[in-house]
Amino acid sequence: MGKVKLSILTAMSAIVVGCGGSGVDADTSVFKTVRLDVLGVEPATLKSDALVRLQKQVDVKTRRNDRAFSGDTNDNGLCDNNETNCITCEEANPNDQDYQTKCCIDLEKKELCVGDTVRSDEVRVSFRVTPIVQNNPLYPNPLPVVIRGYSVSYVVVGSTSSACNTFPNFNIDYVPTSITIDPNQSVDITIDIVKESTKQALIANTQYQYVGTDGCKTDILAAPTFSGNCRIIANVRFRAEEVYTGVSKEFSVPVNIDFADFDTDQDECP
Repeated sequence: MGKVKLSILTAMSAIVVGCGGSGVDADTSVFKTVRLDVLGVEPATLKSDALVRLQKQVDVKTRRNDRAFSGDTNDNGLCDNNETNCITCEEANPNDQDYQTKCCIDLEKKELCVGDTVRSDEVRVSFRVTPIVQNNPLYPNPLPVVIRGYSVSYVVVGSTSSACNTFPNFNIDYVPTSITIDPNQSVDITIDIVKESTKQALIANTQYQYVGTDGCKTDILAAPTFSGNCRIIANVRFRAEEVYTGVSKEFSVPVNIDFADFDTDQDECP
């Protein structure tokens, strides 16, 4: 079985077209000498992992215990023996005003669980060209079919995250291709159906606050998680042409996508 890979380099559009039992619009798979069938899509439902959770070293603020928080009468930053009312940062309440600016002045490396985008996701569409019985003296032999191009569209069918609603913004117009399928031949076409760039746009880094056991707070710009689930139909619309006869057909292949932060073996932390 031949294999061809198509990369979707920009992203995608949104429309759903009904399909017949073979995965092809009704009556659009029959040419003059052959029939083009879509045998299926693998996987039937794509689980698209929004991000992978990684352990990364991050600079976080930490408390300098011997630093004077209050009562430093000689203003040297320390609690001297004669400063009986002096309170160190170790003794101070982290909720007190100025605690962050006076006490959290050191940095240390700490392993934190942060999100990062993962690879693009692929689906494989299987085609087969089969000769049909015909009495056409102009074309006595079955002819190849060429996949001339495709477009892809997203439609959101279920969502628990507002980010899901931006999927249709990543549209792709018609992309020309030239993939020949001979009679009695099956071909798999692999498409990058969810690009990493799409994930990066959907999961914008956000600023969140890490709070250490010493009460020191560090603002971190990262993608700590992706909450929710997106149920998407990616409608891949192909155009095919029979060689020599010039007969052209269009047919649609819907791809079901679940987009969420799944637990995978790539995750290094919960």
